[in-house]
Amino acid sequence: MSELKIGHRLEDGVSVCRIEGRLDGLGASALEVYAQQRINQGDLRLVLDLAGVDYMSSAGLRCLLVVAKKVQSVKGSLVLCCLTPMVLNVMNLSGFQRLLRVCATQVEAVAAAAGGQR
Repeated sequence: MSELKIGHRLEDGVSVCRIEGRLDGLGASALEVYAQQRINQGDLRLVLDLAGVDYMSSAGLRCLLVVAKKVQSVKGSLVLCCLTPMVLNVMNLSGFQRLLRVCATQVEAVAAAAGGQR
């Protein structure tokens, strides 16, 4: 079991968070806490770069939905990007790609997050 790693940088007023590890029960909990901290600090435009996520459970899906709702509640935006084939498959099978904004690249995601709400 590996610990979830979260890197952060600000780009064009958008908080870009690079996630590495497993979005299972423990990882999802850590990401949810981290996202709430970012929101509390005023980061209302979030990009979650999931290129380093090698596993996502139902807890990970739930976490993404919770974070999206929290961001929407403060009139912000959340965009996911760089999904690995496994994560993309989980998103497609669960129907979450219709609920969450997903971009292929980080550049596209930052532009989408900077442009508005979803």
